[in-house]
Amino acid sequence: MADAQQVTRGESLAAQYLETHPEDAAGLKLLGLMMLKRGDAAKAESYLEQALKAAETEDERGFISQYLQQAQKKKVATAS
Repeated sequence: MADAQQVTRGESLAAQYLETHPEDAAGLKLLGLMMLKRGDAAKAESYLEQALKAAETEDERGFISQYLQQAQKKKVATAS
């Protein structure tokens, strides 16, 4: 129960941060990873796509791309 509460609190904090920093790649990536972990592949994909656009370095884009692919695979798998 405590873990679920911490995850919910983390999502809330990340969302609040993004309200004032909507193009922050790290914040978008974090929220995307949280959505992926929760199993919400569609939301994860959306946040990770935004993070990919906002990423400043090739390394960061590579990291985000890997998780974006995971989200897209999960999205396809759940749609079948």
